[in-house]
Amino acid sequence: MSLLDCPNEVLILIAEARTPSQFDINALTQTCRRFYRLFNSILYTCDAEHHNGSALYWAATRGMKTTAEKSIQSG
Repeated sequence: MSLLDCPNEVLILIAEARTPSQFDINALTQTCRRFYRLFNSILYTCDAEHHNGSALYWAATRGMKTTAEKSIQSG
């Protein structure tokens, strides 16, 4: 069974329960559209909770308005 065969609920539980690194979650979001939709908000929440909102700083220094908005919405 591959990850693609798992129900969304199981994938979300896995991502949230083991507190994977920001890099792991980002890698998952880049593999397919389904994982992007599932894990992108978790990525921003992880950044806000564990990395002091580094995504917001990154977005601000590069003029990435959408990324900054997502970061602010996540905490």
